[in-house]
Amino acid sequence: MKILCLLTAVLLFCGASTASAACRPRPGDTDKFHNLVLGSFYAYDGGKRWEGDSLIEWHRDAAPTPTNWLESVALQRQGNGWKLASLHSTRMEAAPGK
Repeated sequence: MKILCLLTAVLLFCGASTASAACRPRPGDTDKFHNLVLGSFYAYDGGKRWEGDSLIEWHRDAAPTPTNWLESVALQRQGNGWKLASLHSTRMEAAPGK
């Protein structure tokens, strides 16, 4: 269940946040983000490498547009929980006829 919660948070912070203004990072989300990721966390999103808080800052400024994403994450166990080590997001072409 903890992994499901963590992955849901990933989608809210990353790929899904570009699809809906309702999922945009809000004040206080940076602290929540720090609880989910390793200090060495990095992401490839929007064709660029992001480290630390810069990913959240970019998602605050990026204009939301409906987009299909292919995403993968690397998790690392710390104590009794899991933290995000890295995330990779790639835009996907819409399926033919859609």
